[in-house]
Amino acid sequence: MNVVQFSPGLTTFLPDGAVRLRDSSGQGSLTTVPPLSVPSLLRQAAERNPDGLALAVKRDGEWMKWNYEQYNKVS
Repeated sequence: MNVVQFSPGLTTFLPDGAVRLRDSSGQGSLTTVPPLSVPSLLRQAAERNPDGLALAVKRDGEWMKWNYEQYNKVS
């Protein structure tokens, strides 16, 4: 579910914290862009590029990797 929350700050350390977005593209206002949650963006990436590398972490000297389809299933 996409939820728009007002926030005056650009950063947060809270897992459910809101942040104000910056438009560095020079294309205009972000108010013309529909809001998307991180889970929604992850689903879109999984649909567009299911085999693309989504996450990689090194544990005990060995790389563990998940593609978007795998990451979307476990998230």
